[in-house]
Amino acid sequence: MSFRAAPVLLLVLPVIASAHHSRAHYSSEVSEMIGEFVAIDWGNPHVFFRFRETDSTDDTVWLMEASSLYALKRGGISRDMLKVGERVRVAGRISNTRPNEYGVTNILRPSGQEIVILSGASPRWSDEAIGSRDNWVADVDRLLGASSDQEGLFKVWSVPKDQIVVSHLPFTEAAIASRADWDPDDNYVMRCEQKGMPKIIGGGQPHPIEFIDKGDTLVFRSEEFDIVRNIHMDQTSIPDDEPHSRLGYSIGEWEDDNTLVVYTARINWPYFDGNGTRQTEQVEAVERFSLSEDGRELIYHLTVTDPETFTEPATMERKYLALGETVEPYECEPI
Repeated sequence: MSFRAAPVLLLVLPVIASAHHSRAHYSSEVSEMIGEFVAIDWGNPHVFFRFRETDSTDDTVWLMEASSLYALKRGGISRDMLKVGERVRVAGRISNTRPNEYGVTNILRPSGQEIVILSGASPRWSDEAIGSRDNWVADVDRLLGASSDQEGLFKVWSVPKDQIVVSHLPFTEAAIASRADWDPDDNYVMRCEQKGMPKIIGGGQPHPIEFIDKGDTLVFRSEEFDIVRNIHMDQTSIPDDEPHSRLGYSIGEWEDDNTLVVYTARINWPYFDGNGTRQTEQVEAVERFSLSEDGRELIYHLTVTDPETFTEPATMERKYLALGETVEPYECEPI
């Protein structure tokens, strides 16, 4: 089967650490409410609130979705800043499709303190607000304060404050057409199903990753979905009887002291991205993890081939930083 080439996409995109689920169902119009929190679920990846709108005639209770726990931590927001029963003003967007659901962006406490609870949102009632990305601790300061006990690749790597992903994605027309089957309200993201390769690290996921040295095997961990992936360093080819799987089978080698190259195939994860773009079991990925000389930056470069998804190899590049953070448990629950 042959495909005509669709336009090549060369993207340079800032990554904003957002909530795990899609926010496409929320209205574009911002509204405000006054009320109190009746429950707070401070979990990873989402933070959710049950909020009683006390100024309404019917005493409505809303399910409110905030940003990812990781983004809130980076913004200096902690659980003890918000209290059940405290009367607050909130701003956000009402869901167009789900009754009594609300994407909250800003919270104004009785003290006058404003909290930007959605990463990427702007302060609404004050010139400065905790959580605003403009007020995040600069990555260079975090780098200087991070532990240097673990050198090389084997540490936790975090997404920079102003992450940029550079992508070259020459999709076939068939791949673009495959998105028509994507249901934004019923898909693997909404069902909290673990992603597969290369989506678990390619693209804009905002969660930390970690490498652990197990000798002949390197372990790759991602905070997102508690993913654990083995990279086999004692093999030069994939065993003939290795079955296809969500993460595929990975073999690696050191190109030099600072660059790990990983080849992955036998992948049966059906999606390349979060837009429903299909990939096939022919998909193969080559990853390069390159350390800076001081061991504080990790450049990630991905090359993906799949003749039914791309007209030529697709590439993606992003950067991670050693900020001394930890990989936290992931507790995604289906909506």
